[in-house]
Amino acid sequence: MAGGPLRIAASGTYGRVNYDNLSRTVVLGPAVRRTDGDTSGTYVAGRLGMGLAIATVGTIEVGPEGSVDYERIRIAGYTERGTLSSDAGFVRQRVISLTGRIGMLAQSRPGSPVRLAARVNYVKDFKDDPRSLTVTPAGAPVSYTTGVARADRDYATGGLNVEGDLTGTLTVRAGMAAEVGRRDMQRIMAHAGISLKM
Repeated sequence: MAGGPLRIAASGTYGRVNYDNLSRTVVLGPAVRRTDGDTSGTYVAGRLGMGLAIATVGTIEVGPEGSVDYERIRIAGYTERGTLSSDAGFVRQRVISLTGRIGMLAQSRPGSPVRLAARVNYVKDFKDDPRSLTVTPAGAPVSYTTGVARADRDYATGGLNVEGDLTGTLTVRAGMAAEVGRRDMQRIMAHAGISLKM
C-alpha cells in the first residue's frame, strides 16, 4: 500500500429558471376551480472540496474526503391569474443552505479502462433556516403565514458509480446514490448513460 496525492477542487454555479404555466386545482364542495400563473428564480452555488488518497490497493485508491457546499435559491413573487377568492400569491422567497460533508472515498486510479468510485459521507446542514410561506388570497385584506417542512439537518449519503470505455470515443456509465437518516425525505436514485467524445 502506498500513499497518494492531495486533491483540492472548487466550483461555482449560477443559473436562472422560469416556472411557466404553474397550475393548481381547488375543490370547494361541488365547485372545482383551476388557477395558474408564472414566476422565475435564480440559483447560486459554490463548493470547495478536498480529498487525500492514503492507501492504494491494486488499482483502487482509498482515503478521506470532505467538502463545504453553499446554495442560494431565490424565487420571485408569484400571483395567480384571476380574481376569485381561491386565487392567491406569495412574496419573494429565498432559501440558503450551507452544508459540510466528511467521509471516505474509494476510486480507481486515473487511466483505468474500467473506473469505479464508491463513497459514504456524513452531512451536516449548518444553516438553521426556519422556512415559511406567506400567502395572500386574491382580494383579501390579510395574509397568512405557514411553516414549510424541511428534512433533518444531519444525515448520511452513499454512492456507487462505474464507467468504462467501449471504444476510444464511447463511454458507458451507471450508478446509484442514497440519502438516509432524513425520515420521510430519504432518497434512492439510479442513473445510466452513454457519452460520445467528439
